[in-house]
This record gives sequence, structure tokens and C-alpha cells, in this order.
Amino acid sequence: MGYPFIPTGYHGGAQTAVSRIVIHATVSPCKPGGARNIAEYFRSPGAGGSAHYVIDPGEIVQCVKENVVAYHAPPNTGSIGIELCDPQAGPGSRWVDSGHEAMLVRAAALVREVAARWNVPLVKLGPKDLLAGKRGICGHIDVSNAWHKTDHGDPEEHGPFPWDHFMALIQETEMTPKETFDAVWNTDAIPSPGKDPKNPTWAPSSYLTDIDGKVRQLQTKVDSLSADIAAIKAAVVPKA
Repeated sequence: MGYPFIPTGYHGGAQTAVSRIVIHATVSPCKPGGARNIAEYFRSPGAGGSAHYVIDPGEIVQCVKENVVAYHAPPNTGSIGIELCDPQAGPGSRWVDSGHEAMLVRAAALVREVAARWNVPLVKLGPKDLLAGKRGICGHIDVSNAWHKTDHGDPEEHGPFPWDHFMALIQETEMTPKETFDAVWNTDAIPSPGKDPKNPTWAPSSYLTDIDGKVRQLQTKVDSLSADIAAIKAAVVPKA
């Protein structure tokens, strides 16, 4: 799907393949409007960096096209940078508040979308995996520890990032809790700047999140029924 595009002039050349999706943290508040603030910052001459996407609890903003190299975690070629609005300060428990959870749900959906486009496996990579040339999802800290071209430790500078939970959301093995649905609906109560709810091409993320959850619930039921049918067939089919 398309996202609001606030382009930055600070980027590299073309990239024709992607091997890793890199998760960052912005060192800014986790609140609606934060993604646009960071996107505008990337446009400023003194930014010194960029990312393909920035996410806050209410919106995803794109700053660099995926087929262009963004300057987010060197070596940058062959990677997609995704920034999460988080202050990188305070207790680690902040990641489970409603705002952070709504942001993680949006981020997980985006990661699945990007990964499908570039055939990137939905697996978490560490520094050794990166050096071995494996493909998947990692944090800026993993890139720093692999190639030592930066000293950034985000998204876990202050307090551990909830990788297990985030990867479960990405892999759709964990159902989104009701509190998160409520948080996402609330952030969509007023359309983000530049979005027109009367435009049929516009869909609030809450709607997409709700549909995603319902699809996963139905898939769980289908899997359960399939297992029951297989057990019944095994019981009634005479053994040779």
C-alpha cells in the first residue's frame, strides 16, 4: 500500500536487491505526529542520515524509495531502514504501553510487506548471521556489532527491545491484543494531516489492523479443523 511520502535529499544510488530489514529508534517521543517530525528532520541539511520509513503510533511515513539506498546503518546497500519513534530512554516497560504497541503492530505489518516484496525471510539475524551473508531482520545494533562502521545501539540503547514479541507479530504467530486494537482505533479517530477519509483510496490503519487480526483468527480455526479432519480420517480408514 502507499504511504505519505516526505522525500529526503540525503541518500545514495539505486539498489536492486535487499538482504536485510534494519530496525532503528529515533530518540524522539513515541506519539502521533512523530513520524512526520522525523521525516521533516531528514529533509534538513544537517540531518546526516535517512531511512526508508518512519513509524509512530498513528502513521507510517516514507522518506526514501525502496529501490534507493538510504543512509541509516552502513554498509547501507541492500538494506531497508525502518525508524520507530522511541526516546531510547526510560524503563524497558515503555515498549508495552498502548502507544508503543500500536506502533509495533504497524511496523510488523510494514516489515511483512517489505519482506514479501524483496523475498526477505522473516527471521531475526544477529551480527554473526549478517557477516555470514544471511538474509532477514535485525536492529541497528546488530549491524554496528557486525561491521563496526557506527557505534549506534538502537533500538535497544536503553532497555531491551521486545524482539520475541515483535518477531511474533511479524510472523503472525501472536494475536494482536484487544488493547492494541483499541489504541490503533484511537489514533485513527482523527485522520492524519494530508489524509482524506472521503477519498476511497484512504483506509485508516485501524481498519487494516482489525482485518489482519480477523484473518489470523479464521486461519487458526481452519488449522484446528484441518487437524480434526485428519484425525477422523486416520481413525476411519482401515489399516493395510
